[in-house]
Amino acid sequence: MDTCGYCKLQKEYHKKLKAKFPELVILEYDMGNPNSRLKHNEITKEVIGYNNDKGYVPVTIIGDEFNVGFGGENSTGQKLIGMIQREIEKRNKLR
Repeated sequence: MDTCGYCKLQKEYHKKLKAKFPELVILEYDMGNPNSRLKHNEITKEVIGYNNDKGYVPVTIIGDEFNVGFGGENSTGQKLIGMIQREIEKRNKLR
């Protein structure tokens, strides 16, 4: 993640997300590490239905929704909050 500027921004934003949603579990994969890249590609293919072998990052998967890229706190950040809230609502309905 250290070489991707957008990844760095999103990683910083994760701190705010964790403060707002303490139950949130964040898995991060370093695309510079071949094993992490393989795991990341495996997950993106399974969850979002395509092979991310080009290494588009950051990829965020929350429930059955996903986002590629990070445009900042006021754009992508708000989208991620909406995704998290929808996932929480779905899980609460299952209880």
